[in-house]
Amino acid sequence: MALRTYWCVLSRKKTTVVKGRTVFDQVDQFSCELDLDQGMGYTVRAALFHGVRQYAGDDADASEYRMDVYGEPGNDHAALPAFTVPPDAATQRPAASLADYGDDELLSELAWRLRGRT
Repeated sequence: MALRTYWCVLSRKKTTVVKGRTVFDQVDQFSCELDLDQGMGYTVRAALFHGVRQYAGDDADASEYRMDVYGEPGNDHAALPAFTVPPDAATQRPAASLADYGDDELLSELAWRLRGRT
């Protein structure tokens, strides 16, 4: 597991009054430990869900948000641009048992929660 601290910028979808275009407006930003290697996408998904919950509450629709991931604050080149979750994944609730999660997912969540205590 190669976690590294990244800068995450959370944006919310909205429709413009003129021409009804869909745009994303930045609503929050935060740092987070992520692993961007192939097969480790759940760390990015967890960061998106966490950011949405922190910004808009537990009942927020995560499919209305996207997240750009940067190597550091102020960087113009996104390491992972416009990460979103499909609407069906955004409505999934947590598993009923911890046995439904992999060890890496549990460790990532624990590390995230411990960092939030400081």
